[in-house]
Amino acid sequence: TQSAPVGDGFTILSPGLDLRGDWARQSASLSAKGTFTRYLHHPKQQSNEYAMRAGGAFELDGWRITPSASASLISERHGANGTP
Repeated sequence: TQSAPVGDGFTILSPGLDLRGDWARQSASLSAKGTFTRYLHHPKQQSNEYAMRAGGAFELDGWRITPSASASLISERHGANGTP
């Protein structure tokens, strides 16, 4: 037997943010991005992917302090090529 083709509408939201500074080498950095996929009729196919980062630098009497942080979640979509 043949089954009817299954289709669905979807939307992808992919925001990003990048903030940088130098302030004569005292430095700063922040970046964030994400990709959020939403299907209209197949909610199990939805996916969230994001990455965040922070940074910085500070010089004081020859000492350089450089804290940094990072987090990410990358998800693998279901189905071939991310389709339901």
